[in-house]
Amino acid sequence: MSLRVEGTLVDPRPYALSRVQGVGGYLRPGCAAFIIAALASSTAHASWPTLDDVARIAQARAPALAEARGQLAAANASVFGARVSPVQNPYVEVFTDAGKFTKDVQVQANVWVPIEITGQRGARINEAEHLVKLKSRSLTETRARVLGECVTAYGELMVLSARLEQAKKQEDDSRAELDFFSGKLAAQDTTLYEKSGAEAELGRWVQQRVELEVQLVQARSRLAILLGKLTIEAPPQNSHLYVPQLRIAFTNEQARDLAKRSPLVGALTTEVEYWTANRDRAVAERNGPVNFIVSLGRGDSGETRYGGGLSWTFPLLQRNQGPIAKADAERARTIEVKQTVEQVLESRVLSLYEMMHTTQDAVKSIDASSIPAAERVVDAATQLWKAGKTDPLKVWIARRDLASARARRLDLVAAGFRTYGELAVVRGELP
Repeated sequence: MSLRVEGTLVDPRPYALSRVQGVGGYLRPGCAAFIIAALASSTAHASWPTLDDVARIAQARAPALAEARGQLAAANASVFGARVSPVQNPYVEVFTDAGKFTKDVQVQANVWVPIEITGQRGARINEAEHLVKLKSRSLTETRARVLGECVTAYGELMVLSARLEQAKKQEDDSRAELDFFSGKLAAQDTTLYEKSGAEAELGRWVQQRVELEVQLVQARSRLAILLGKLTIEAPPQNSHLYVPQLRIAFTNEQARDLAKRSPLVGALTTEVEYWTANRDRAVAERNGPVNFIVSLGRGDSGETRYGGGLSWTFPLLQRNQGPIAKADAERARTIEVKQTVEQVLESRVLSLYEMMHTTQDAVKSIDASSIPAAERVVDAATQLWKAGKTDPLKVWIARRDLASARARRLDLVAAGFRTYGELAVVRGELP
């Protein structure tokens, strides 16, 4: 079996050591160990979660959901308060008085029992139930938002892992070339300029590799936080990462329907209903409870006195004008926001699907033409250098162009993951 390391200028072993030649290039025995280690690493990452696994874990354990679940629990608790009896706490008044011409002290006790008879309790229950519905829809909307963030963070982590894999390969090749030029310089078979160029090329890839390692740690931290974990392992390195595939296709009519059924629009629709119920409760509470009064006492002559009565507050000046006006304003605001969001989401869904298809086509085009062409340039430049017809600088430039083409491909993959995440937010599940 012939082995070949793509883009390596020269034998990666020290110049004075023997070489093992493959087809079109050279391979040191250590590279075989590297390949075995890479295969072992791939096996070790067999448990690395898929995008579906991440979506499931995030929607169950994400810290952002704790606040939404807490608000839903608080809303459920408010229903118990709204369902209390319309009969309020009774209170007692006791009066005593005596006059100059009375024989004894006169005593009178009044028991007041306030009862809501104008629908206040029903309005409160209705408002509380709509609040529960609103918080439930808000929890769904939060889950959708968390899902989108996780998809984006997952894609970023996978792309960074692929970038790091490419940077490490370039670093290994450059280090091998530096060893080669160092050996040749010791044998006085090359110039200091070529050795210095090899050192600069190695430094370039070392710098890129360490920067990517830092970014990878940050990306792992972001995904771990979204998943509610203390830490998360680095993903398996996959330089041939692709844009997620859409599971459904959408027409203009389907996009319009998706926009109306999105978690965000659902939450806004429920909020409109809540402010309507809030206004109804404020209107019902313009009228205070009716007080039923039972009176019992003793006259100054010692006789027993009893009676009863009613009291009611006339809603003439204070009629809950402030809460009613606020509910009306909040309802109007929410309706306007909902209409705007529906229009924006419909347009956004269509553009997101177009972006997904365009990105997928662009990646296929790069795989079919740009990267193979850049690889052929590297091979040709390497052969010319080995034949002594060009200097190594042209080979390094060609290899940089190849790395740039691969990096731009990963840029498109990252953009595809971001677009996929936005679609997940709109849909509430993976599209």
